[in-house]
Amino acid sequence: MARKTDPKVVREIDQLLDEYKDSETASILNRKGFVTGDGLPFNAQSVLRIRNAYKLESHRARLIEKGLLTRKQMMELLDISSETLQLLKDKKLISVKEYGDGKSNILYDPPGQEMVSIIRQQTKPLRRRAIINALVQNEKSQEVQYEV
Repeated sequence: MARKTDPKVVREIDQLLDEYKDSETASILNRKGFVTGDGLPFNAQSVLRIRNAYKLESHRARLIEKGLLTRKQMMELLDISSETLQLLKDKKLISVKEYGDGKSNILYDPPGQEMVSIIRQQTKPLRRRAIINALVQNEKSQEVQYEV
């Protein structure tokens, strides 16, 4: 007999995927007492199977629709290297959103136009690095001002 997922569960998954990755969606479904068509608890694989069977967009696709950028898009927008992008991320000058369970499954929130302008006006890669370091220092000095 073929497995059949309750339409209510499919709707719930569709809604949850707007905000959560597959593993988080599975955890929420389990907390709410939902079970798979086989009567088992959900896991990331079962959510993936249902997404594919019912042609539901992934969390990643939904984030991209909301305007988040891939690593390549972000590097092109800022005209920077992968290493410089990593520095911006590490220093929390740009924010990211996870879409999967892997460490590199992230998308980037688009930076403000001011940051794009500051970084792109520097034509030499080493000068860009200096500007980014200045941005980091600026963030630190603002943090100190807020603490006082």
